[in-house]
Amino acid sequence: MEGGIWAFYYLQSEDGEDRSHPNAYRLPGISPGADVTLADVLKSFPLRNPSAFHFRFRLNSSKGNTFYWLDVTQPTQKVPVAGGRVIIKLLRLERPQKPVSAQPSSANSDFLSAMDPLAARAAPAAQTSPSKSVQRDPPKFDDDNGQTVGPVTMAEMQAHSKSTSDGSNVYNPNLVDKSTKSEDVRRAMEERERQVQRDVEKARDDLRKREEATRNMTAMKESANTVLGPKLKGWAEDNGRVKNIRTLLSTMHQVMWTDSKWSEVNMGKLIQPNDVKKHYRKAMIVVHPDKSGGRNAEQLLIAERVFAALNTAWDDFQKANPC
Repeated sequence: MEGGIWAFYYLQSEDGEDRSHPNAYRLPGISPGADVTLADVLKSFPLRNPSAFHFRFRLNSSKGNTFYWLDVTQPTQKVPVAGGRVIIKLLRLERPQKPVSAQPSSANSDFLSAMDPLAARAAPAAQTSPSKSVQRDPPKFDDDNGQTVGPVTMAEMQAHSKSTSDGSNVYNPNLVDKSTKSEDVRRAMEERERQVQRDVEKARDDLRKREEATRNMTAMKESANTVLGPKLKGWAEDNGRVKNIRTLLSTMHQVMWTDSKWSEVNMGKLIQPNDVKKHYRKAMIVVHPDKSGGRNAEQLLIAERVFAALNTAWDDFQKANPC
């Protein structure tokens, strides 16, 4: 049997091609465990004009449970070997042009027109102006429908970014040397870098704003607590113990803010356990943390303290009155 190792490849974003059903060819003269370079891969590459493709190679993580794709552009660079074989993802940079079909001769056209008048009327619509040039879409470099698996840790990526024995840098966090790329590839890579930088700056700015808003709200709530704290404590507690649920519900209007949508509840409406349960749930709708949007610091403080006191009193009430 011929020596060497196998190389598996598929073409990204092309009909009939996917990672689960790759093409394969053998790299002759390479023993298992030996280093493989891009030149070795290109030497036996079965498709014509390898320079028309962008090569990415699968690199397994150290744990073996995931992998990422590695750009290799220099012939002397080593390519990763995954499980004793080379796995390649190709992106075609130059699409092959389909040959233009020959137009039927005038004699044939006249014959067809005589046989089928409908064909004669439909023929002019099918003709296209030769002066119009065909626009070629730029290559797409987005992820190919989840076939690129990840992520890996930054430590693993940085470990692989160190220079190999031949002095080449297999992985560069700033992508590969753009001078070796076509104009379309270089433009796409630069735009991707700019977009990543914009996303990072936006995320940092959003985080700073959220942290600043949290700090400001905490400071305002602490300031409000110096004024409202004694009143809320007197409403909720009696000699250090939380008051019973009926007392809290019937006096809750005394500590609530204006326009809180809470009305005074008469003690006579809290005699039956089911009535207590009904008004407790109504109170929860008003002071629950999920309903805190748009409230100022004083309102948030009141809602938090009332919510905590009602829940404690409700737990005590349920022990004696399961309902």
